[in-house]
Amino acid sequence: MKSFSLWIAVLILLAPLSPAAQNNHEIIYKKTGTMAISGNLMGFPDSLMQPEPKTGISWLFANDENNLFIFLKANDKRIQNSILMHGITVGINVKGKKKTKSSLIFPVIDQEALMAQMSALRNSGSALASDEFENIQKERLSQFNEIKVDGLKKIDNGDIPLSNQYGIEAKILYDSAGDLLYEMKIPFQYVNLSSSLKHDIAVNIKMNGFDFKNGQRNYSGTAGSGSWNGGRGMGRGGGGFHGRGNGHHITEETHSSGKATTAATDFWIKAPLAQ
Repeated sequence: MKSFSLWIAVLILLAPLSPAAQNNHEIIYKKTGTMAISGNLMGFPDSLMQPEPKTGISWLFANDENNLFIFLKANDKRIQNSILMHGITVGINVKGKKKTKSSLIFPVIDQEALMAQMSALRNSGSALASDEFENIQKERLSQFNEIKVDGLKKIDNGDIPLSNQYGIEAKILYDSAGDLLYEMKIPFQYVNLSSSLKHDIAVNIKMNGFDFKNGQRNYSGTAGSGSWNGGRGMGRGGGGFHGRGNGHHITEETHSSGKATTAATDFWIKAPLAQ
């Protein structure tokens, strides 16, 4: 009897370490009628969104029989600005490994134009008021018209139009509360997913960074504190600002060369598709 009681006690102690307990906050939901890439999120199940403290983004993933849906929200202005300046990469691994096999970037930013405009603004010493910058950013939303894809089945790597024949959809918009909302629909057939899949898949959400020294996106590094600079026309649609701040999650680091780098920040979610 003693040995039986001891065994029960051991099971109770080990219970919190079970996979179900570890993954209870990483859930892919069954799509409902309110989950649509429509730009109108009235009735959106906001209470189901999970905060991710590393990036400052809240997320919700869902699926139906044929598609994976990504819903993201950012209410911090610095996080919003970083997304609009550098875009987000959605990465997928159907085997549940934390290694991206297929990826989609939206919005697609013209980083060369961004770098040139930031350099011009630094040299001019001019500045934009914060409310003027916010208005410019909102104007840019309608001008994001491409998605960059890589590793997708039956689609060549590179940019595809936002309105495309593949059924891939993406939207980015501000809601009435000033939060930035990000939506993406990815058909299963292009990322080797299936509604009958039983094991975990892995989804990566990456807030892209940029290396202004080398003129390319930066997908690694640690965030520090520094200054934000920008200019009109930075990216496809234009918009920017000049100012200073201590970014908690996404910031610029200034190197000895005088060039700046924004660090990429990401997180992984591992969970099974909803059945």
